Amino acid sequence: MTRQAESLPKSWRDRVNTLGYISGGIESQASMLRQILGQLPCSGESTLIWKNLEGKEVSARCENLCRSQLSAAGLVVRREKEGQWEASEFAVKWLEAPEPEALAIHFHNNVKFIGELLNGIGVRTSQTDLLNLARDTYGLPWSSLDQVRRRTGWLRSLGMVELWGTQVVRTPAGEALLSKIELCSPEEAKGEVAVAEEVATVDSEAVRYLSDTPEMDQDALRGRRPLIGYIPRGTKSASRDSDESSLSASEAVRNLISLLGDGMTTEDFRNACAEQLGITHSSFQSTLHALRHMGLIEQVAFNVFAPTADAQWLTDVGNEQVLVAFLHSCIRGIRSLVRF
Repeated sequence: MTRQAESLPKSWRDRVNTLGYISGGIESQASMLRQILGQLPCSGESTLIWKNLEGKEVSARCENLCRSQLSAAGLVVRREKEGQWEASEFAVKWLEAPEPEALAIHFHNNVKFIGELLNGIGVRTSQTDLLNLARDTYGLPWSSLDQVRRRTGWLRSLGMVELWGTQVVRTPAGEALLSKIELCSPEEAKGEVAVAEEVATVDSEAVRYLSDTPEMDQDALRGRRPLIGYIPRGTKSASRDSDESSLSASEAVRNLISLLGDGMTTEDFRNACAEQLGITHSSFQSTLHALRHMGLIEQVAFNVFAPTADAQWLTDVGNEQVLVAFLHSCIRGIRSLVRF
């Protein structure tokens, strides 16, 4: 994968709501995009011609296609002096090595509800379910299925999802993609939490402790980007009616890892979190995302997750200083942090 594909996502508010559509068939999107980019640069008055997967020829005026369908997602840019449209820097690199994953990551980084849609696919998920997720959980003002269908269409053309009747199904490639992107939490999407945009402040004691570990000095620690996601504390505990019912973040992590045990399906884990910890289904998606990107859990089979060896060690040891330092240091993965 190119370095371009590994770039960081824009903040949710800076991503666009609309994903363009190329006429010719929903599953032909990626193939047709390659043909179109290969004809650029060209003037707005020029006619672009491409074929879908069935060999049917389609055409459109360059200005209309580029401005209305391709520019918002950062695939094309306009050279004002020459009056021409050209492929963006990313698109030029992608055209040289048109990897499906690289394009999917680019979409996720620039367009709202790409990875979040992929992550929201569960058992017997329909496109209507995904529309409801977009509106109710992420606050997107959509009144029709159009934008959901465009997203699932592009993901189908990239091999990330399949459509089984009315059900949207995530493929192994889609599963792999989720492990390489950072999702926006519902709270951030709805503006309910502040997003850290500066280097996080790390407790001095934690800095000194972590700096003693190999490959982790103070500058490296402070230079890591903030973690995206959160760990809900849950509403159920043995002492929920007492003054001590509020769990610390480290205690919440231990509860989640303990609940996951040796591993379980996403659906079983979600239901267990709801039943035993009082975590809502919408909060569960953010929880799963945070645990995965912190290196606390890993996918061991299709829709099955289990604690990583490091996470198991970290929680079993019960060293509060280590776990708290990890949770608040904004380190993306345990393996670069704990080396004993």
